[in-house]
Amino acid sequence: MFKKIRTIFYSDTENLDSGFLESIHPPFVGGVIPDFKGKTLFGVKIFDTIKQACQNVHCTAVFLFVDPKNVLNVVEEVIDAKLDWVICTTANIAQEDLLEMKEKLDKSKTKMLGPNSMGFCIPKSGSLSIMPDIFQKGNVALIGKSDTLLYEVACQLREKGLGESLVMHIGKGPVRGIGFKEGLKMARDIEDTKVCVLLSDVVGNEELECIEQIKKTPIPVIVLMPGVSFPEIKDIEMSFVYDKINALKNTHATFAKNFLEIGTLCQNALRNS
Repeated sequence: MFKKIRTIFYSDTENLDSGFLESIHPPFVGGVIPDFKGKTLFGVKIFDTIKQACQNVHCTAVFLFVDPKNVLNVVEEVIDAKLDWVICTTANIAQEDLLEMKEKLDKSKTKMLGPNSMGFCIPKSGSLSIMPDIFQKGNVALIGKSDTLLYEVACQLREKGLGESLVMHIGKGPVRGIGFKEGLKMARDIEDTKVCVLLSDVVGNEELECIEQIKKTPIPVIVLMPGVSFPEIKDIEMSFVYDKINALKNTHATFAKNFLEIGTLCQNALRNS
């Protein structure tokens, strides 16, 4: 899939970290910075709009490095241009903008990771990601809301001699683009995937939305929900997560008590598969 991806970036300003952007793979084929048209930055040509970039460099994906108040308008541009992917790195977007953006994305062909996403990668195959190059090819699909937790778990897997078939950072926030449900389906479609790990949290109801997808997944699924002690919740303030936990218990998913267990749980699951 990555051979067909041609990526651009969209920024409000030319003051970007050159070392950071030049380390991204696949390399950018162009960029969009309003009122910067015709100039060159980091070795690629800059355009005024997504439409201009598409006409000139035939892009299929875009990374957004823009102010929160501008994200909705830029995503509308991306949808109009019919790009396949948008990776929204921006956080703190207004709730009403997120809801409108989600509604428009659901009616389009464009898939969005984010807000506050670092993208996704299939180690040794390809990447649409600004995550550090710390992953190695293997059989564990990691899908998480926290990039830091993804890195921690990847280090654990490496210590166990394991690697990843997919690493997807879906980002944090009450409203987002694709999430655990779509990530699980994508992981299941990758032949190398033998175990799926969902790095969750107590916020939101995405876990409820992916229950059927977990049941359809014929391989082991491991769930970590930091801040929750299993199998019981004693703190009344945490009672709002009961529905989420009970629904997950009705699947074949295994709960990790903390992130330090995940490497061993994956190792055991692979031995028994």
